[in-house]
Amino acid sequence: MTAERGTVKNGAATIAAQYRSQLARYIRELGLSPSARVAIAPPEPDDDSDIWD
Repeated sequence: MTAERGTVKNGAATIAAQYRSQLARYIRELGLSPSARVAIAPPEPDDDSDIWD
């Protein structure tokens, strides 16, 4: 973008890039990405316990 002082970055583009990087961080932390889902292992089921006991 051209301004009084010369070429400067577009403020909206800078903010959008920051939001994208923050969203990617949240996705990784919350386990919402496919690679994060693979890393999470469900607990082993207890065969001898009954949920109604």
